[in-house]
Amino acid sequence: GQSWLPGANPTGSEADQSHPDLVADHAGRFHLVWLDDRDENGHQGLRYARSSDLGRHWEMAQTIDESTCSCCWNRLALGLDGQLNALYRDMEPRDMALAQSFDAGQSWRRVSTVGAFNWVFDGCPHNGGALAWGGAQTWHGLVWTGAENKAGLYYVRSTGNSWSKPQAMGGESLAFHSDIADMGNERLLAVWDAMGADGSSVMLGESFDHGGHWTDARQISAPGNSAVFPRVVATPSGVLTMWIEQKPGAAKQWVAALLK
Repeated sequence: GQSWLPGANPTGSEADQSHPDLVADHAGRFHLVWLDDRDENGHQGLRYARSSDLGRHWEMAQTIDESTCSCCWNRLALGLDGQLNALYRDMEPRDMALAQSFDAGQSWRRVSTVGAFNWVFDGCPHNGGALAWGGAQTWHGLVWTGAENKAGLYYVRSTGNSWSKPQAMGGESLAFHSDIADMGNERLLAVWDAMGADGSSVMLGESFDHGGHWTDARQISAPGNSAVFPRVVATPSGVLTMWIEQKPGAAKQWVAALLK
């Protein structure tokens, strides 16, 4: 990463693009998803492309879902044997959806709704989901909904094409943007931002039984600062967490912390 070379345009389109996510598989191929409105149907759609030469050229350009929410981020994650999983917010209803590819991106199919709240909403929540592979055929997810009397952040788990009953996260706080990581040995770590009396803070919760129970949330951003959009990555050295933080009257900064 000390130097960079220009690569090819992976989208194959001049349409406005947004909310990309990128993963590399064990064969060294890059997989990319994003949103754009090339189909001229009045909605954005979820697109996919693959590179087998470190981004110099892109192939397999295709549409995964031609009608999606236009403002929520997408998440790509690798599963067993290189299985590709794309988590995105659907159009009708505005629940999160999961699409999968079992042939390295050559074909895709929508397999399930992730958190079936049946949220009917004509607008932009600006909130995607989080997805982590836990091994033993288990997926862990975080989803947010604005459904009436159910608004908030939820944890869900799947061992197939169906998902567990959504479990509310964040306690009394208004949990919003989130991310999740599997640490192994049944330990999960979730981060989210939440509104409180002093503004938005980044919170952390842990589970030590594969998502069955969660600890009380604790704040990891600096008190008195505004903190949003956390991410979390499991590494051999610990848990790398990142977010955007702003002191009163100062510019926004990118903050990172390594947690054991």
